[in-house]
Amino acid sequence: MILKPSRYKWTVLVLFWLVYFMNQADRQVLFSVFPLIQKEFGLSDAHLGLLGSSFFWVYAILVPIAGSLGDRLSRKNIIVFALLVWSAATLTSGMVPGFALLLVFRALTGAGEAFYYPSANSIISDYHGQSTRALAMGIHQTSVYFGIVCSGTLAGYLGQLYGWRG
Repeated sequence: MILKPSRYKWTVLVLFWLVYFMNQADRQVLFSVFPLIQKEFGLSDAHLGLLGSSFFWVYAILVPIAGSLGDRLSRKNIIVFALLVWSAATLTSGMVPGFALLLVFRALTGAGEAFYYPSANSIISDYHGQSTRALAMGIHQTSVYFGIVCSGTLAGYLGQLYGWRG
């Protein structure tokens, strides 16, 4: 089935919304289970602060680089790369035996996620002209808050039932 151009741009937006929802959910989930991680690994509050900020330091450093690469390389390939890196890092985070590896994989999650946003916004801008661009960007942005709220609630509940790895 071939979608009409007007429907295709909205289909792309829906797909990107789902990806960004998962991206934001992945960011938040760790904070909801901090007490469980702290207890399992015997971490101090400073360790938790380092763990929480490692993602954001790496993200903040790499997102401008990701944007620059998105101007020069295939944005679709960059998004696929980002999905693979952050998914693998997130999955592996749940299997770590200790704090050091959790810190490394959390930083890698930030690296992967840094490459999604600039390329996705650029593609959304390509598909949505002046008449729908602001609306499309606004809709895309709602995935941030839905991802944070849904994952925080669900992770806290599931963490209590099955542990932070569950």
